[in-house]
Amino acid sequence: MDRVRFINLAIATAIFMPVSGSSEENKSPLVFESGSKPVPLIELFTSQGCSSCPPADAFLTELLGHERLWKDFVPVAWHVDYWDRLGWPDPFASGENTQRQYRYRQSERVRSVYTPGFVIDGAEWRGFFQRQPLPGAGKRAVPDLRATIADDRIAIALTGSSLEEKWTVHAASLGFGLSTAVTRGENTGRTLRNDFVVLEHRQMDFSGKGTTLPLPARKHSEASRFGLAIWISKQGEQAPVQATGGF
Repeated sequence: MDRVRFINLAIATAIFMPVSGSSEENKSPLVFESGSKPVPLIELFTSQGCSSCPPADAFLTELLGHERLWKDFVPVAWHVDYWDRLGWPDPFASGENTQRQYRYRQSERVRSVYTPGFVIDGAEWRGFFQRQPLPGAGKRAVPDLRATIADDRIAIALTGSSLEEKWTVHAASLGFGLSTAVTRGENTGRTLRNDFVVLEHRQMDFSGKGTTLPLPARKHSEASRFGLAIWISKQGEQAPVQATGGF
């Protein structure tokens, strides 16, 4: 091997050689923070087995390009399983997601259980069907929600208003760019794209001394990207009060 080729090979090897100390565990913590103004959680109850759901799913996908994503609102998509009986088992559906929607009905926050169904700030929103813009968050006193993610753990801190309340902290891993070729049911022959899909949800009562949750699992590795939604609700209630999140 001549000297020039040897030098070029040495340079290429140095460029592509892993750098010591750049492993996953040495990355800086990731921080998501809501700020002191209310940030609504936009919840979509949906199903791949429902022919009316793809337009609502596409609406969430459009929010990926919104400049205020994560700052003014945090979207999540709960895939329910009650349409699986039509012949197509939604790969992202679960009974837990279905029960969440039924609890909204039991607390009279929604008038009925259906898909696609939107809940914003814990209240039913039918504006999607009239192509109305997303509602504002309104004015109310809420805590500043801060989440620090490191070593597969989420450390939660609350500051500011309403700290006398007892809170439950929630975290959901989200999948993006999930593509499914549907072969049975109402959407037979369609290839569906889903974003903001809840892959796993965890919750824990907040302790004033600080609360740390395990990072929800990133199921469905075929996702093109993953995100995290974090929110709080009053203990004993389901309606979100403050939210944050990010990729």
